Amino acid sequence: MALLIRSVARSSCILKQTSMLVPRRPHLAMMTSLTHRVTGVAMQVAITGASIILLCLPGDFRQNLEYVRQLSLGPAVIVAFKYVLAFPVVYHFLNGIRHLVNSNFSSL
Repeated sequence: MALLIRSVARSSCILKQTSMLVPRRPHLAMMTSLTHRVTGVAMQVAITGASIILLCLPGDFRQNLEYVRQLSLGPAVIVAFKYVLAFPVVYHFLNGIRHLVNSNFSSL
């Protein structure tokens, strides 16, 4: 009987130790990893596409910049556009740091 109690106590101790290693919200880690990959691909497509478009445009940079200025976009549109450009870069950078920390210091 004492042997049975000891084995049950050991198995519960092992279960507690293994449950500490399993993330409590695995779907959250999966979603952040997926979003990290999607933002990386989206940034690569956007940068490559913008580069090809800018190479194919007639004129030089100053003429194209003047054309954009003549569109008379409001400040709200400009701020929104800056946010749309900056968010994937910042998110991808910070999530990349999180991935590095998780893979190198997973015991924390």
